[in-house]
Amino acid sequence: MMGLNWMLVSTRRMNHGTLSTVPVFLAQGSVLQNILLNSEAQAQGSSKFFDVLKAVVSAIPAERLGVRFSPFASVNGSRASNLFQFYISIIEDIKRNYPSFAFVHCINSTMFEDFEYSSSESLDAFRNALMPKSVGTTVGYNTQFISSNGYTPEAALSASSQAGELISFGLTSLSNPNIVSLLRDGSPLQYLPRVSQRLSDILAAFQEGKEYVFSWDSAQQKRVMNAMKDLGDYLGHFEPALSYEGTDKRVVWRKSCWFASKGIAHPFLCTEDEISRFDGDLKDGLSGLAALQDARVKDSLEYLKQVLDSTLVSCSRAIGLGAEMIQRCTVRYRIIKYVAHAGNPGGIGLHPDGNLLSALITDGPGLGVYDFDGTYREPGFEGSILMGGSTLYRWSKGSYLPTFHDVSIGKEQRKTSIVAFFNFPDMEDIPQGVAPGEEGSSFFHDIKRIKEDDKSPTGELAQLWDVIIAKHNLLLPPHVPSAARA
Repeated sequence: MMGLNWMLVSTRRMNHGTLSTVPVFLAQGSVLQNILLNSEAQAQGSSKFFDVLKAVVSAIPAERLGVRFSPFASVNGSRASNLFQFYISIIEDIKRNYPSFAFVHCINSTMFEDFEYSSSESLDAFRNALMPKSVGTTVGYNTQFISSNGYTPEAALSASSQAGELISFGLTSLSNPNIVSLLRDGSPLQYLPRVSQRLSDILAAFQEGKEYVFSWDSAQQKRVMNAMKDLGDYLGHFEPALSYEGTDKRVVWRKSCWFASKGIAHPFLCTEDEISRFDGDLKDGLSGLAALQDARVKDSLEYLKQVLDSTLVSCSRAIGLGAEMIQRCTVRYRIIKYVAHAGNPGGIGLHPDGNLLSALITDGPGLGVYDFDGTYREPGFEGSILMGGSTLYRWSKGSYLPTFHDVSIGKEQRKTSIVAFFNFPDMEDIPQGVAPGEEGSSFFHDIKRIKEDDKSPTGELAQLWDVIIAKHNLLLPPHVPSAARA
C-alpha cells in the first residue's frame, strides 16, 4: 500500500490532510492474516489478534491506531469466507473495547501494475458493524470508516455522500498529488506518465491489428518461467488430443485443460456445477478442477492468473471499457502443452481469436503474428502477449482490428502456454462508444454466432481475410466455411 500516512479525502466536506496514525495490517498477505488463516477457530484467531492489539496499544495511544484489511481478497486461490464474519466481530470488539480507535480501513480493490481494480462487493456489513444504521447518527462514534475501491471521482463522491465515510486513494494519489483540489474543482485526474504511454501504445497496436507485449523484469520472468514449468510438468501426464485441421492443414498434439472465473480478480470456479454452467467443454473443465487440487500447480496458476489479469485490466481501460463493464466480463484460462504430431513439424493454423481480448504467456517460440501491412513477426516469450479478437472488432465497429496469428511447433519442440480469453457476458446487449447520431448504440454479444460467422465465407471477417492473404502471399482459400473445420 502507500505506507503509514495515507491521503484521505472526505469528498462530502473536501477537507485535506493526512492522518498521523499507525495501521495494524490485517490485509492480504500480512503476517496477522496468515495467523488468522492458520487458527483452528474464529475465537482463537480473535484472541491472537487482540493479544497483538493490546501490546500495540500499550505503546501507541488507541486514538492513533487503525486497522486495515481486505475482506474480499483471494487467499490461496479462494475467497476466505470464514474471515468475513471474523472481520465483522473484530470491528465490533474494537468499537466496544477501544472507542477512541482512529479508523477501520476496508480495502475493496485489487492492486495491479497500472491500476487499482475496483470490486462490486458491498462493504455495508462492515460499515454497519462500526456505525449501525439503526442508530441513525454517527454522533458519539470516534472511529472513522475508510474505504478504498479504486474510486473514480464520481464513485468517491457517491460513496462518501451516501455513507458519510472517508475515501482513500492509492495509485491515483501518486499521479495526482494535489488530488483534493482537483476533486474540489471537478478537474480530471491524470495517470502516471508510464501508464498514459502504455495505454496510448496499446490503443495504437489494436487499431492496426497488432499484438501488445507487457515486458517482464528479470525477477518476474524467472518466477513466470518457474510457474510455467510446473504447468508443463503437470500436463506431461495427460493424454494428447489432436488439434483440428486449420486453414493451412497443419495439426499438432495438445495436452490441455481449462479454468474459469467470474471475472478479473475473482478466484477460479471450484465446483463441477459452476464449470458445467460456464462452458460446454466439461471434460477439460473437470481436468482443470483436478489440477487445482495439486497445491504446487494451484500456486503457479494463481500467480500466472494475477499477471494475466493485470494486463487485461490495462488493455480494457485502453480500449475504452468502463469499470462496470470490465467487472461483468468473464475470463476462461486454458493451459496447453504442445507436442509435434508424429514427429513432424506442425501447429495451429492462421486465425484471430473469437473473443474480446486474449492474454498469452508461453515458454517457447512459435507464435507468429500477421500484420495487415504484410509484416510477419514473432513476439517471442519474454512478456505477456495481448491480442484483440474478432469480438473486439465487431464491438468497436471496426476501430480495432483482430490480431491474426498462428502457432508453429518444431518436430522436437515441447512448449507450454497459458492463455486468458476475456469476453463480454454472453447473450446480452453491450453498450458501444457513442458517436454523433448513434446515441443508444449497442452490440448484441452472441458468442456462438460470432464463432460461426468468423468462419463464414460471407461473414464480417471476409474482407479482413482477403487483405491478410493478399499482403502475405498466402496459399490459403480466401474463406473457410465452417463445415471444412468440423
